[in-house]
Amino acid sequence: MGQQKQKGNGGKEQCHLCRITYSTFSAFPPMPSAMALNVETGEFFPLEKLRSYSTGHHLAEALGYA
Repeated sequence: MGQQKQKGNGGKEQCHLCRITYSTFSAFPPMPSAMALNVETGEFFPLEKLRSYSTGHHLAEALGYA
């Protein structure tokens, strides 16, 4: 399964996974006690930390998908 990239956001390339991840997590309402899982390390971290990232690539990295 290859990573397809599209240009957007000022000419920067962003893969579909990053775009979908960002659109999903940016739409979540504030949940101060919710936790997210990094699939590579198996560690949980606060979901609010994801809301601080500005790009889908950073979100995917934090979740262990990039």
